[in-house]
Amino acid sequence: MYATAAGMLEEFGANLLSRLATPLPGAAVSATLLELTINSGDRTSYTDAEIAAADAAAVVLAEVIGEAEQVMNGYLGQRYTLPLAQATIDGNPIASHCERVALYLLHRNTNRPESVKDDYKDAMGWLKDLATGKARLLEPDNAGNSTATSAAFTYGTGGSTTDSLGLDKF
Repeated sequence: MYATAAGMLEEFGANLLSRLATPLPGAAVSATLLELTINSGDRTSYTDAEIAAADAAAVVLAEVIGEAEQVMNGYLGQRYTLPLAQATIDGNPIASHCERVALYLLHRNTNRPESVKDDYKDAMGWLKDLATGKARLLEPDNAGNSTATSAAFTYGTGGSTTDSLGLDKF
């Protein structure tokens, strides 16, 4: 699993997610209740109907995260063996990009803000670069640390010069 509802909650906040993930129009789930639901908190002060609505919103989040992971696997699977090792997932911006794709998908019934569109385009660009080999995932070493052995860069004015740096760990 690349992303979680708890990670999305931390990244985007309960107010936004409760508004977007509520499956019934006009029946927005309380942000506090959604947060309690996702984090397995105490919901005894809420009615059965409120809890059911929060549970339904949590299902919507799980479904959209699953959709985002499928999109990502379509690209990642072109160059990497799936499922990815957890150390590879943790050592790369996979969760962050998956959250942004999921947020874009959550906005499917609303006007998407430009920032959501831009984040989605960035995530999709990164995935396309991974699929074509223009970018690569950092692979964990035996200790689970992400490493890169070299990096190329271009500098100067006019002409282009490329050097390679030996990098041990980030």
